[in-house]
Order: sequence, then C-alpha cells, then structure tokens
Amino acid sequence: MSKCFASHLVLSLVPALAFACASGSEQSIAHDPAWKGALAMQPTNALDGARVEVRLVAVGKSGAGDPDVLEFAGGRFHSTACDPYGFGSGACSTTKNGDAIEFTSTCTNAAGDRNEWRGTVRGDAVEGTYTCTPKQGAAMTGTYRGARKR
Repeated sequence: MSKCFASHLVLSLVPALAFACASGSEQSIAHDPAWKGALAMQPTNALDGARVEVRLVAVGKSGAGDPDVLEFAGGRFHSTACDPYGFGSGACSTTKNGDAIEFTSTCTNAAGDRNEWRGTVRGDAVEGTYTCTPKQGAAMTGTYRGARKR
C-alpha cells in the first residue's frame, strides 16, 4: 500500500493517521516550478486568480468536513490540503456552461498517487468531487463545498 493513502480521505477519515500516511517525497508547493510559473502568468482560463475555501467530506462520512483552499493560476490548480502529502499543482481545464464554470484537474505526487478534482463554480459558490487513487489500493471519493475568497 502506498505511504500516501489518499490525502483528503486520510484527513477526512482518521486525522491521527495523517502522519503515518504522509508521502515520502515531502514535496511542498514552494518547490513546484510549474506552480511558481503559473503564478507569474497572465490568466489563461476563467478561474485563474481565484482562491476558494472549501470543506472536504469523504463519501460515507458526515459532519462539517476538513478545510482546504483551492487555488487557480496560469491554467493550473492547487489544493493546500495536499501539500503535506507531496502533491503539487496540476493542469486545470475549464468549460463555461450557462452561468457556471466547470473545471477538472489531476494532481500527482512522487509516489505515483493521484488526486482527480471536478467542480462547478456559480457566482461565488463552489461544489464538486474529488477522487484519491493511491498507486496501490482502491480509489476513494469525497465531495466539497465552499465559496470564493474575494
């Protein structure tokens, strides 16, 4: 089983296990050259420059969930809750659908774990799903809701 047992699911299910499940890479977003470059770019999609505060809830769990900040810059996506697990930013695609902006992104870490994000932004409201797929093991899913920070 991968050391990173899907970042958000670990946070949502058993916070005490976060240390045991941390990625061996200890990559920080500060060391992600693609994210650094994205921050310096002019906007390339409808969400660039947005920061969104959300609460993550693993499927099958209840409660308020765990906090995260989703960031968009230069056509890339970043989840701050994924930093301790070695996930950097991932390319982000957006599609305008009526009054909504839909987005998708996939982020990976050095261990080969993958987090896939899908979301919809309407005005300042944001909601979506995430799927955490460890290199070895079963995929786990969750939902999130929140609002843009202005």
